[in-house]
Amino acid sequence: MSTLATEKLYRMLGMYEVLTDIKSDLESLFTGYARNFFSFEVTSIVAQLGNTIRHLSMQFWIRIREGEGRRQRREEGFVGTLLRCSRVTAVVA
Repeated sequence: MSTLATEKLYRMLGMYEVLTDIKSDLESLFTGYARNFFSFEVTSIVAQLGNTIRHLSMQFWIRIREGEGRRQRREEGFVGTLLRCSRVTAVVA
C-alpha cells in the first residue's frame, strides 16, 4: 500500500467522522423536503465512505500478511513489515 493510499484512508476516515457528527445538526437546520433530502444524501455518502474504508483497510491488512515472512535488510539489522508500515503511517500523519 503506497503512502498516497494510506493518506487517502486517513482523509476518508476524517470525512466519515465529520459527516456522522454533523448529520443531526444538518437535519435540525432544514424542514420538509430539504431535511429529507440532506438526511438521505448524508446517509448515502456515509455508507459509501464506510464501504470504501473497509475495502482499503482489507487491502492494507492483506499487504501486511503477504509480507509477514519477508524482511528488509538494513544497516542496523532486519526491519519487519509491521515496522515499515508504521513508519509510513507516521510520515503520513
